[in-house]
Amino acid sequence: MKTIDILEINRRLNQIEESMITKQELEKFIETIAILSNENTMNQIRNSEEDISKGKFRIINSIKEL
Repeated sequence: MKTIDILEINRRLNQIEESMITKQELEKFIETIAILSNENTMNQIRNSEEDISKGKFRIINSIKEL
């Protein structure tokens, strides 16, 4: 039977922890997947990008300008 000292256990746990993602990172990833998977949302994004490239936008400096 192989034995491991506490320093080796700590080193291995640190390696595992370094490769893990946080709950916030996972939530952001899931939101991104949801957006990319929604055809309607992606079409809206593409259309907005086209409008911006054609100069079809205005700068809003306050809520009153909406």
